[in-house]
Amino acid sequence: TSTHSQNSKNHKKPIYWIMGLAALLLILVVIGVQNFSDGKKELVATEATGLPDSLAGQETEHQQQEIIIDAAALEEEQRRMAASRLELERLEDEQQRLAQQREQQQQEQARLEAERQAEEQRRLEEEARRRADPFHDQMVLVRGGTFTMGCTNEQGSDCLDIESPTFQATVSDYYIGKYPVTQRQWRSIMGNNPSANSGCDDCPVTNVSRNDVQEFIRNLNEQAGKNYRLPTEAEWEFAARGGSTGSPTKYSGSNNINDVAWYSSNSGGKTQPVGRKRANELGIHDMSGNVWEWCSDWYGSYTATAKTNPTGPETGSDRVLLRGGSWFSRALNCRVSYRSGSAPGRRDYYVGFRLVLVP
Repeated sequence: TSTHSQNSKNHKKPIYWIMGLAALLLILVVIGVQNFSDGKKELVATEATGLPDSLAGQETEHQQQEIIIDAAALEEEQRRMAASRLELERLEDEQQRLAQQREQQQQEQARLEAERQAEEQRRLEEEARRRADPFHDQMVLVRGGTFTMGCTNEQGSDCLDIESPTFQATVSDYYIGKYPVTQRQWRSIMGNNPSANSGCDDCPVTNVSRNDVQEFIRNLNEQAGKNYRLPTEAEWEFAARGGSTGSPTKYSGSNNINDVAWYSSNSGGKTQPVGRKRANELGIHDMSGNVWEWCSDWYGSYTATAKTNPTGPETGSDRVLLRGGSWFSRALNCRVSYRSGSAPGRRDYYVGFRLVLVP
């Protein structure tokens, strides 16, 4: 029996060893399965994050640094774009300024061209007027007024009976020629030059009768469309005295004849170009000396009665002629009050005329 028991014990030992080995294997399998599961989880995490857990922190920090760098780059790009916008705005403003400047230059050029064309038009019109009316820019306005006509005190002892008695004369506004009619002006209307000193276009025309002058005036008025005429004796003397503002002087504009007149002592024996001597207070030249000047009145004696726009006698045989004296005259005949008469058809080499135009 004891032997049998001992044999039974000996028989059971391999069984226990096998069972232990199996348990050990089971434990190893469980551990392997657990490790496999953990490895799989780590693999899954690695696949999800791209890195093992040990590197995740470093990657996150790297990503944060990249984000910071990207933000800085974006900010720099925004600043660059803002600067570009400012530069673009500056360029647009500059283009606008240049466009405005070009427009202003074009407007200025257009204005200057318009002014040039207007000036050219005025020049052409002036030339046309001058051709039609050679006197349009040579007429002096004389404001009307009242004055003492005849031998006034400043004439002294030179007065003659034909200058008396003095009387009050009133005249209305009118224009009178700044100069006597010149040879050039006569030729532009009549086509000829009857003057003795015919080589001087700017000298007064001479050798013209009162009848010749009337024909000249008719032609001039037809051409110019105006109403020129000879001055009345009162208009002539009022203008010679300087109008309402003139000072009492013996000659037209001065008591010194050499200042204002060409007469026998300084003329060289011929007419002289108009406007070379000093003008009177109204800016009128040569009313003393150079040529005698026709007036429109019939010759007649004065009366002391005050008169308004006097025109002289209604009829007569002579016209008032010798007003102002000439290059051939003595100083006495060049006084503003001196007067004489001549037949309307008579021509002389010392006789000319000037014009009047009524406003």
